[in-house]
Amino acid sequence: MVPDDEAVLDAEVVEVDQSQGPSTEMVAQAQAVSPTLFHTEDPALVIHKASEVADILKDVLQRQGLTTRISGREHVQVEGWQTTGSMLGVFAVESWTRPVPGPEGTDHPKGPWGYESRYEARTRDGAVVGAGVARCTRSEQTWRGREDFALMSMAQTRATSRALKAPLGWIVALAGYSATPQEEMPTESGPAYGPKASDELERKMFEALKVLTIETHTVPLVEKLAKDAGGYLPQVSARAVCHVAATRLAEAGVHIQEEPPDGGDDGEQ
Repeated sequence: MVPDDEAVLDAEVVEVDQSQGPSTEMVAQAQAVSPTLFHTEDPALVIHKASEVADILKDVLQRQGLTTRISGREHVQVEGWQTTGSMLGVFAVESWTRPVPGPEGTDHPKGPWGYESRYEARTRDGAVVGAGVARCTRSEQTWRGREDFALMSMAQTRATSRALKAPLGWIVALAGYSATPQEEMPTESGPAYGPKASDELERKMFEALKVLTIETHTVPLVEKLAKDAGGYLPQVSARAVCHVAATRLAEAGVHIQEEPPDGGDDGEQ
């Protein structure tokens, strides 16, 4: 039996003064943390291991469609950043999320002007290796009329990607992708997939999906289209669905007059 005033450390009996708590030296030994995510100080070995991770990561991101092409470059979506972190034991943990007041006179009936969120990137032992703060506000055209929860969610998503980018961005770059998260890419000066579909066109697209007999999958499909475009439903995608539905009706002998392009007065007949 080990006496009450002794403890076992590395198979050696060490005297411990429990009235003063564990010594600083003992705590340092017990909580020793590897200097890198790859558990080595050898630079060459770090690069070698990181390259192996990058090769695996590239295949996973491609196979699962976790990137979005914007301005000729592939940007990793938040799920891709979370995947990268999980491979190396790094996880995004929320610090806080809070509403952001807008300029005077900009109150919105659906909720606050916007949200701001902060996340930390932590290793499994709790060490903080990165952090990110991000906002989503109604000053952005894409989010101007969206529901309150959607703005909060996007602020959290952006902060998650930004926090993970700090320790993992160079590995994503080794995999051949842009180190700038997809959620951080601007959409105001020309969305990657054209203008956003109007509410009316979106309603017509839902009706078209019923014609295509995939009504039960409508919401997941629309969410995927919006996700692929970087957070909005492109006009061209909604129009394509309407065209396909019209073609199917025509093949069945039902002819309808096609609606004009979204936002225009003239269209195809």
